[in-house]
Amino acid sequence: MKGNYSPLRRDRASIGAAFGGSGQQSHGDKVMLSLRVPSDLKMRFKTEAVSRGRSMEECLVDALEQWLGGDHE
Repeated sequence: MKGNYSPLRRDRASIGAAFGGSGQQSHGDKVMLSLRVPSDLKMRFKTEAVSRGRSMEECLVDALEQWLGGDHE
């Protein structure tokens, strides 16, 4: 059964204001992100990060930036 939910579209400035920010974050600002994933996915992710000599954090930031289509250094 498919629901009729459709997410509300907001611009970045209003999202930042909703969370007490100005919408202008520097690249140095970091927050903790916590999520649940299947244990085998986490193990594969960690193994791949180690094999590339990178931290899981670096790999995840790159993946999120790519998924969001953002420019990053």
